[in-house]
Amino acid sequence: MLMIAATFGFPALYLLFESFGVRIVYSDSGIEAFSPWRKNRSFAWDELRGVSFSEMARWHRIETTRGYVRMHEMKSGVASLLQELERRGISIK
Repeated sequence: MLMIAATFGFPALYLLFESFGVRIVYSDSGIEAFSPWRKNRSFAWDELRGVSFSEMARWHRIETTRGYVRMHEMKSGVASLLQELERRGISIK
């Protein structure tokens, strides 16, 4: 019984945190990435290098001068952030 609870409980908990705990906010100064998995990060627009898409994982990967930020395609606001990135001349593949 405990094995069944763990088998379904841990993935459900992960999805809960991923759905409600991960977000990316953008403003005139850049983007901020919030996640329960790592510390919050801020990036100025000039730190962003490009965006690629992983067909397998179904997420956009924003490359920065200090690493990557991933953004799942099912999150709300993805289209508007991609439009803003494109408007600012950031390459989207």
